[in-house]
Amino acid sequence: MTNVAFNISERNESGKVVRRRGEIPCVLYGEHLEKPISAKITRGEVDKLLTCAKSSILSLNLNGTTENCVVKELQKDNYGKVIHIDFQYVNKDENIKLGIPVIYTGQGLLESKRLFLETFLSEVELYGEADKFPENIEFDVSTFNYGDTVLAGDLKLEEGMKLVTNSDVVLAKVDGNNAVEEDTEE
Repeated sequence: MTNVAFNISERNESGKVVRRRGEIPCVLYGEHLEKPISAKITRGEVDKLLTCAKSSILSLNLNGTTENCVVKELQKDNYGKVIHIDFQYVNKDENIKLGIPVIYTGQGLLESKRLFLETFLSEVELYGEADKFPENIEFDVSTFNYGDTVLAGDLKLEEGMKLVTNSDVVLAKVDGNNAVEEDTEE
């Protein structure tokens, strides 16, 4: 988990007007705020933001005040361009829910068996202290065979993290092409 600083500014105009000016509308919310704050961030800052891990605690500089936040939601248009960001204020020791990417290792060995991994979900939701979230969760599929599945409950979580996603949810499945299936039937 990294801690990176970004500059944002309050906005009174609509998101459409902000986008026309080349900036991205965003909103900040959290338990200790009376109401959500509408803000905007420059495209350059968003480009830097996209290089951070999803679990990073970000320092947002707004009107001379720095607050710790996480990206709760990043909305993109059909072309993959960021059009809105939701930031959630957090204290480092505060418990929050956050989606964390799942990275599958060992897929090369599956391919050598003429198999592939079909991914249904690329992230799981965890609950824990804001500063203890991993950047991602790795899962090794190198020993898997045709038909094997990866369930959310199969993931090994860091100490203090709890799985919010249902443990019976299928994240991925090992599949193969028809030629492999015909060879095994013969």
